Amino acid sequence: MNAREVVETYYRGIMEMDTELMEDSVKKGIGKNDINIITQLYVISKVRTGYEGTSGLLSAQEWNDGLIKEIKPGEQVYGIADLEIRALGNSRFQVNYIEWNPYMEDDPEPDKIYPPVKTYIKDILTLNREKDIWKIINIERTIEEQ
Repeated sequence: MNAREVVETYYRGIMEMDTELMEDSVKKGIGKNDINIITQLYVISKVRTGYEGTSGLLSAQEWNDGLIKEIKPGEQVYGIADLEIRALGNSRFQVNYIEWNPYMEDDPEPDKIYPPVKTYIKDILTLNREKDIWKIINIERTIEEQ
């Protein structure tokens, strides 16, 4: 894979909740927080699917595009929308996206519908090539207020 494909693979791993894709794209220890969050969401979604027949997770891109008009009780929006990857040169990339996360309430009411939380993110990724394999060696994340 070339450097851009490695960046695309990392974010595809986030969107598909595939930590193996993410781990294959980064130097050991990089992206640890992202990988931990995806691991937790993956486990929760699989448990819910086993018990309830659905993960309850809705596509962030479909929500962002207005294709999903309503959130039902037990459903949550999670993921990345409007992903943009731009090469900066010197093995660096800027990645802009909207991250949608479930609203977290300390003591949620079971039938109450909570709106998802929208966050604008800018990541600057630095990659390095070792033995013909590109890896992300640094992620500088900025949460942008809009």
